Amino acid sequence: MTWLEKIIHPLSYRKIVAINGKSLCIEWTDRADSVLREKKETLNIEMELYFSGMIKKIVIFHHSYKKHTDKSSLHSITKQINVWFHPVTSCVGQACDALHHQTTMDVDIKNLHNYYPKKLNIDYKNNHWEGSFC
Repeated sequence: MTWLEKIIHPLSYRKIVAINGKSLCIEWTDRADSVLREKKETLNIEMELYFSGMIKKIVIFHHSYKKHTDKSSLHSITKQINVWFHPVTSCVGQACDALHHQTTMDVDIKNLHNYYPKKLNIDYKNNHWEGSFC
């Protein structure tokens, strides 16, 4: 989000929740809120922390929760927003698929005390969802 967009579309909505005993602040724009109200469907947001040489933070938007995701890891923020934290690592010795995506496996959350997300920003721009976390 550019400085001009921050002025025009500020992060107007905020909710703080606890995920595994850690506080997570979720903020979203007026623009995102109006899209959520129009669509009337739940937006499921995956915060993927990918360990592979470098650490990548990826926000993935789903219209339903992933089948392999334990429902207990899904945290309801509002009636229309659910989030979950999903740390993964690349599988050593596994080949990439046709799209050059590395096969991944889950990382045990209990060992990631310093890696929990503290803030998630959500926006809706150019007809698609955008997000970032730190």
